[in-house]
Amino acid sequence: MKKAIIKIAVICSVLTGAVSCSKYLDVVPDNIPTIDDAFSDRYNAMKFLATCYWGIPKSAGWNENPAMLGAMELIFNRDKRTQGGMQFALGENSSVLAITNYWSSGSNMVRSLYAGQRDCNTFLENIDKVVDVNKYEKERMKAEVKLIKAFLNFYLIQYYGPITPLRKNTPLTESTAGIRVYREKIDDCFGYVLELINEVIKSEALPLNIEGKSTELGRFSRPMAYFLKAKVLTYWASPCSTGMPTTAGSKTTKVSPSSIKNMIPPVGTVPPAPAKPLSKFARPPVTACIPPRILKRSTAVLLPTPRC
Repeated sequence: MKKAIIKIAVICSVLTGAVSCSKYLDVVPDNIPTIDDAFSDRYNAMKFLATCYWGIPKSAGWNENPAMLGAMELIFNRDKRTQGGMQFALGENSSVLAITNYWSSGSNMVRSLYAGQRDCNTFLENIDKVVDVNKYEKERMKAEVKLIKAFLNFYLIQYYGPITPLRKNTPLTESTAGIRVYREKIDDCFGYVLELINEVIKSEALPLNIEGKSTELGRFSRPMAYFLKAKVLTYWASPCSTGMPTTAGSKTTKVSPSSIKNMIPPVGTVPPAPAKPLSKFARPPVTACIPPRILKRSTAVLLPTPRC
C-alpha cells in the first residue's frame, strides 16, 4: 500500500512538472524586436534605412571586390594567405567553395545581395506606417531604397548574368516548390532594373544636392539615378553582357567618321522623340557604347565590340 502511494505521488509530480514546463516554454520573452518596432517612429525608420544602405557591396574591399587582387598586381604576404581576396586571386574559387559569394553568402564581409533586397522590400512595405515622418521624407526614402534595390540587382547581373530578381519578399510559409524559381531572361533582368530607376527619376523625390552634409552625406541624390541608368544601358547594349553580336555573323562594324558624327546630336539640342514607341524592355542601340575617342579620328575605323 505504501509503495502504491509513493508511485502515485511520483507520477503526479512528473505530470505537474511537465504541464508547468510546457506553460513556461509557451511564454514569449520580453524585449523581442518586431517589424512594428522597426517602424514605430522616425528614429527607428532611419536606422532601417541605414541597414538598406549597408547592403551595398564595398567596391574598395579586397575581400568584397575580386578586382582588387584578382590580377595579382597587388598581393599579400604569407600571413594574409587566408584572406578571401587572396584565395580568389590564386584560383581557389569554385562552384563548391564560392569565395566571393554575393548570391547566398551569410558572412559580414560578403553578404548575400538577396538578403539586402529582402531588407529593401521590408522597408517599402512598412515605411508608410511611420507616423512622425512627413510625406516628402517618406517619398525620398522610398526613392532611395528603390535605387538601392536597382543597384543590388545590377550588381548581381554583373557577377552572374541572368538572375531571379526579388520583386517581393517570399512568405515564410511558402512551399518548397514555391521558392524554387528559375532565372529570368537577361533582357527581363535589365528591364526590371531600369523600371526601378525610371520610377525613382519620375518621382523626383531625390534632392539635386545633399544639403545637410554633416548628417546626410553618402545618401543618394538625383544625379545618382541618372548615372546608374546610363551605366545599366551601356551594359545592356554590350554583347559582353547579353551575348548578342553587334551584327549577324560579325563582331565588328566598319563605319566612316561622318557616319559616326551623325550618331551624336549637336551640343545643346534635344533629341527628337522616336517615331514608334519602344517596347517596355527594348534593348538600347549598340552605338551607346561607342568610346568617345573614336569620334576624334579622321580616318575610317573599325568599331570594337563594346566593353563591359
